[in-house]
Amino acid sequence: MKIPLLIVTFLSVLGSSLFAAEPVAITVIEDFSDPKDNPQFNTDVATVLVALSQSHPLILSYRVVEESSEAQAPQAKFEPFTREMPTPPQEGLRLGDYQRAVAKFQADLAAWKNGKDGYLQWRETQKASAQAWLAGALRKQTETSQRFARELARRRGDYRRSDVCGAVLTAAKADFPPGHHGYLILVSDLKDQPLGRAGRTTPLKELPPEITLVLAHPSATRSPLIAGLPNRVISAPTLAEAVKLVSAALTPTNPTALAEGAPPSGTP
Repeated sequence: MKIPLLIVTFLSVLGSSLFAAEPVAITVIEDFSDPKDNPQFNTDVATVLVALSQSHPLILSYRVVEESSEAQAPQAKFEPFTREMPTPPQEGLRLGDYQRAVAKFQADLAAWKNGKDGYLQWRETQKASAQAWLAGALRKQTETSQRFARELARRRGDYRRSDVCGAVLTAAKADFPPGHHGYLILVSDLKDQPLGRAGRTTPLKELPPEITLVLAHPSATRSPLIAGLPNRVISAPTLAEAVKLVSAALTPTNPTALAEGAPPSGTP
C-alpha cells in the first residue's frame, strides 16, 4: 500500500534538541455498527497523532468495534529523538587549536546526522513505523466497514452487532502500559449490542480511572456505560477535532489546551 507523504511531514521540524516528556498511549476506536456512521480515521488524523512522537514516547493503537472483541490491533511505538546536537567550538582559540576543534565538531556533527544512532536513522525508523501503523489501521477499517455494510444489505437493513464493551475493556487492558498518560478516543454511540448475548447497560467501572475518555460521537455522552465514572470525560464533534484537542494538550507550549478547549462533559 502506498502511503501519502503527509504521514511523514512531522519529521520536517528539527531543532538542536527535542524535549522528551512523559510517555503517552493513545487508542482510537471506531464503531461502524450504526449504518448512519461512516469511518473518520484517515491519513490527516494519523499525521496529527504521529507528530506527538517529536516530544513524547508514544504508543498508538487503532481498534474497531466488531461483533465480538479481538485482542490484536494495529499498534506502533515511537521514541523521540533526544540526542543533543554537538556544540560548535568557541571563538578566541589559537588557530591550531581552533582548527582541531572545528575538525572534531564536524566529525561529531556527521555522527549525529549519519551515525548508527543518528538523526537520519531515527527519521527512517519513525517513518517506517508510521507507515506500517497507518496501513494496518486503514486495512482494518476497510475490511470491517465493508463487512458490516455487506451484512446490512444481506439482512435488508436489519443488522446491528457491536461489542462496544469488549472493545473498550480490551483496549484498556492491552494498550495502556503503567506509567503512560492514556487517551481513549471513542468514535462510537456506545450502544453495546454484541453477538449472541445481551448488551451491557451498566457503567464500565473496570475501566482504569487514569485513562481519559475522549468521545467523538454526538450520542456517546448519554451512554449509561460511562455514567458516574471517575475518569475524565471530554467530548468533540468529530474524530479530527478530538485528535486536535489531545494534540494541543500534549504540546509542551500549551499544556492547558485540553481543559480550555473542552471542559469535561456531563454524564447522566
